[in-house]
Amino acid sequence: MVETSAVPRERFALTGSVYVIALAFIGLPAMYVSYAFLAGIFNAFGMGAFVTSAAGFLLLVVAFLIGMWLTGATTERFLEYWTAN
Repeated sequence: MVETSAVPRERFALTGSVYVIALAFIGLPAMYVSYAFLAGIFNAFGMGAFVTSAAGFLLLVVAFLIGMWLTGATTERFLEYWTAN
């Protein structure tokens, strides 16, 4: 059978596993903390109605992006360290 992929399957398995672990232990807690922080800022400035409205969904989107960014950065750093050693 001819290998059509330029990257071995083991590399994909390692990357996927590291990403899921980073998501569980770094990304999701970062999402929760960033959402709580952003909602707290809006509540402190008397804009609690914004947080509970449909437009407050933007806070959730921002928290999601922060968590995904941290997850990706953690995965990249770990894989660079893993492949260098």
